[in-house]
Amino acid sequence: MHRTSKSNRTRKLTLGAAAATLVAGIFAVSTGIGHAGENCADLDTALQNNRNFIAGQRANPDALSDARVANRQAVVDLIQQRRAAAGCTGDAGAANPPANANPPADANPPAANPPAANPPANPPDAGSDQGGAAGNAGAGSGNIDALVPALGFSPGDPNATADRVGPTGINVPGRCPPTQAQVNAQVALKNANFPSGTDLESRIQRYEKTLSAIQDLKCPASSTTLLGRLKSLTALRGDANRDNVLRGLGLNETPAG
Repeated sequence: MHRTSKSNRTRKLTLGAAAATLVAGIFAVSTGIGHAGENCADLDTALQNNRNFIAGQRANPDALSDARVANRQAVVDLIQQRRAAAGCTGDAGAANPPANANPPADANPPAANPPAANPPANPPDAGSDQGGAAGNAGAGSGNIDALVPALGFSPGDPNATADRVGPTGINVPGRCPPTQAQVNAQVALKNANFPSGTDLESRIQRYEKTLSAIQDLKCPASSTTLLGRLKSLTALRGDANRDNVLRGLGLNETPAG
């Protein structure tokens, strides 16, 4: 056993000594270049090829000998010296991985079709006030609050069960009239285009539509002063001087107001 081990060791050393004389030849064969044709790209390729050879020999239990690996390491050292002399920079092993290496898959690849940003569920109409009452596409609450005539009487008690005397001296349900805000909201709900002009017919229509909204809320016109004021407006239809009368009135004022 001792003789066999010594024989193997002697054989390896003999092979190593013989291979050592071939380092320059191995360099020429493994790189395919000489001093005159050296460039960084070729040197990098040769360096990587020799590193791959060494790695394969060390991983293979049936490799020829340690001496052959040592000789290839000598070639690697020589190539690195040539790279330094040629002014090459960087680590050739990192810059030039084996051609058949599979790069790791991206753990979080970008989505092929990224989801679009969610738009507002109900974007406001560009031509309307953003505070508009629900269901009204044409008039915002800010406009409605200014355009709907004042009711002219205090709101009733929504929990009242008895009548009370209205603004005209007639009994009305104790819960009437609704609040101004409730009437404004009902007007907006029913009227996409509530009249906003200061001419006579626009004024009349505002009063008529407001009275209609009050009736929708189950209260009589007599629970407000709107009916009498409307009559003063309609009386101007036959008045030749109506333009001068209206010129001095505010948005929802009436001659009797």
